[in-house]
Amino acid sequence: MASEKITAAAAGTWRLGDLTIRRTGYGAMRLTSTAGAFELGSPTDRGRMIDVLRRAVELGVNHIDTAAFYFSALRSANELINTALAPYPDDLSSSPRSVPAATRPVRGCPGRAPNNCAARSRRTCAPSAVTTSTW
Repeated sequence: MASEKITAAAAGTWRLGDLTIRRTGYGAMRLTSTAGAFELGSPTDRGRMIDVLRRAVELGVNHIDTAAFYFSALRSANELINTALAPYPDDLSSSPRSVPAATRPVRGCPGRAPNNCAARSRRTCAPSAVTTSTW
C-alpha cells in the first residue's frame, strides 16, 4: 500500500497582514539540542537538522518560528536556518524573537541585554526573508 504524501498546504492558510501563511509551520526550539530553550541537553546533529529544515520547506512549510535564544554550546537555530534555506523562497516568513522579559540571564547573548540578542538574531537569521515581528 503506497502512502500519500501530506504537505503543509493540506492544513490550509491564514492571513498575517499581507502574507499568506500555511497553518502548519516549523518551530525551531529543539533544532540545537535535545532540551528546550534555557536548558542543557545533548547537541543535535548539525547535518541532520539542516536536512530537517530543508525537508520542512519541501513539504510546503512557509513559516518558521525562531528566537535568538534557541541555541546550544555548539550552534544557533538561526544559523542553521540561514545555512539550510538561504537563498530563501519568496514565500518563506519567519518570526525571530529576541530575549523575552525573563528574570534570569540568557547564556550566549553579549551583555545579556535584549537589544544585543535582537541584533544577533538579525545577523544570523533570514535577513532577506520576510520577518513577521518587530525589533
